Amino acid sequence: MDTIKSFKGYGKVDELEERAFWHNTRKRLLILIVLAIVLMAVIIAAVAGTVIHNRNAAASDEIPPTPTSPAASIKAVCSVTHYPDLCVSSIQKLESTNSTTDPEEIFKISLQVVLSELLNISSLPNSLMLKIHDDRVKAALSVCQTIIDNAIDRTMDGGKQDEKILSAAAGLRRGRGRIGGGGTSGEREEL
Repeated sequence: MDTIKSFKGYGKVDELEERAFWHNTRKRLLILIVLAIVLMAVIIAAVAGTVIHNRNAAASDEIPPTPTSPAASIKAVCSVTHYPDLCVSSIQKLESTNSTTDPEEIFKISLQVVLSELLNISSLPNSLMLKIHDDRVKAALSVCQTIIDNAIDRTMDGGKQDEKILSAAAGLRRGRGRIGGGGTSGEREEL
């Protein structure tokens, strides 16, 4: 008789636990999206720097180095993405890309493009919610709006963090920084 009573509660889900589970799932998804965006931007900048450095290092003293055009730099940066044509057209929309071949500048411009695209779609979920009468779809669009808003905030914060990373990289190139575990965490942050 006791075994029958124990199976009566089997399969019932507590609403609070389910809500907490989905809340945590949404947070994890948001973190993954933001990290993916930042990772793509870092990869793009690293590849651009490597390609430009290899071009300069491969040129011998007998052959004068040819200047790299901004379009070629952008194509080199975008060649590693899943959609290189879309990447090139998005970055070239900004006028500041027409004059730079510096990978750091192209990286900063790519962050501007990401932020611009996020701002372009930021009002879409709210406008769709006005047209839809299904509560489940409205709840899903509300989640989308939250994720987009958080991605905008993280991208803006990421730009500030990326400037610290870029200045540290510049210090290493000039030979002022050090690589390794020596020093305190405060000293490493100063790089």
